[in-house]
Amino acid sequence: PVVGNEQRLGAFWSRIAAYFAASQKVEGCDRRELMHCKQWWQKINDIMCKFYGSYEAATREKTGGQNETDKWCELSSSKHGGSSKKRKLDDGAQSSASHLSKSKTSEADEGNTRPPGVKASKARGKKTVEGNGLSEFQSIETPTYLGNLFRRRFRMNKPLFMHIVDRLSNEVSFFRQKKDGLGRLGLSTLQKCTTTIRVLAYGSALDAVDEYLRLGSTTTLLCVENFVEAKINLFGDEYLRRSTPGDLQRLLHIGELRGFSRMIGIIDCMHWEWKNCLTAWKGQYSRGSGKPTIVLEAVASYDLWIWHTFFGPPGTLNDINVLDRSPVFDNIINGQAPQVNFSVNGREYHLAYYLTDGIYPKWATFIQSIPIP
Repeated sequence: PVVGNEQRLGAFWSRIAAYFAASQKVEGCDRRELMHCKQWWQKINDIMCKFYGSYEAATREKTGGQNETDKWCELSSSKHGGSSKKRKLDDGAQSSASHLSKSKTSEADEGNTRPPGVKASKARGKKTVEGNGLSEFQSIETPTYLGNLFRRRFRMNKPLFMHIVDRLSNEVSFFRQKKDGLGRLGLSTLQKCTTTIRVLAYGSALDAVDEYLRLGSTTTLLCVENFVEAKINLFGDEYLRRSTPGDLQRLLHIGELRGFSRMIGIIDCMHWEWKNCLTAWKGQYSRGSGKPTIVLEAVASYDLWIWHTFFGPPGTLNDINVLDRSPVFDNIINGQAPQVNFSVNGREYHLAYYLTDGIYPKWATFIQSIPIP
């Protein structure tokens, strides 16, 4: 029968003793009481724990080219050597002079194997990093993560990441790998860009990647600041701008191929949580969720190219309230909007339109393709 584990200690070991006595393998042997079974189990458990600890230590100390048999033989020989040394010390205990000399020898041996101090450990670790760590990091041929996982960890594909690294290394002095006064190579462009992208992509702490990238928090902060400034200076003219007539024709052509004639993008709003919001402002920036948020309005094309952003309204506003404050239609008001002519259901339209969800108003520049937001 199945017995639960909620039972008294004596009842448990009584069942163990009865089970052992009923076994056919112990017929003709002396009957063992419950205390005998309990003491024998404790002895077996102690031996197994020692064996498991020894096996874990041997596994950790196993070096290349050794199998488990070689390592066990090495541990066994070292153990016998230590015991013989102990016997020699015990045999010489009768002579005070011999005992004193051997004690000094033992202390000297112990001093040779004593762990190094703090300064020695730091110096040895520094030599290891300078000698092998940087070269190993730069000469990695087989990456840990394949290409399909690169986008998840860096929030961009690998060709785009390498394009950014190439531009920064060629055109920004901070990201170039330099040598110090002793001729040692400093941090590489890959190290600086990798830690910056990880901080920006995950919002992690500045020293979260210092274990394998070898960058401190101060250096990481400098990398983030210079990275943001360099991105604006190098790519601002190409990406931080409104669409040109050539871009507009390309977007209209893609929309035509995808079944959305004269569609130039998708407009929508999203809420970003404001973690460090001031207590006095939480009521203004909090909605039903209870957490303060800031609204971001964006217009994006099919290739995730963001043509318009409006960031800053409090989280209590919905999409319509944000649209009233947004400058997205300033070019139409100023008469600078591109002229687009197309007909739908016999009705002529002269402006391109955006795809929206159902909360937006029924305007000529909005098409609610999704009835329920």
